[in-house]
Amino acid sequence: MGNPKEDKWFYRRDMVVIALFCLGPLALPLLFSSPRFTLLWKAAITVLVIGLTIWLVIVSGRIYLDFIKRLDELKAVYGLK
Repeated sequence: MGNPKEDKWFYRRDMVVIALFCLGPLALPLLFSSPRFTLLWKAAITVLVIGLTIWLVIVSGRIYLDFIKRLDELKAVYGLK
């Protein structure tokens, strides 16, 4: 048996990747505490996750604004409010 930290199931690479896909930036502390990733990989994955999170927030805002615009158009067509 090696390092007890390396033996934990939640430090396995596949579990960290699954956690990142499910939890996004909330799983970054798990990534940084995992001994199975080098510092270069940790930095690259962090930049990728933060960039993807920012992109998803921007896209969600645009979808919301488009939804509100179309809702206003429907209200105007049907004479509501």
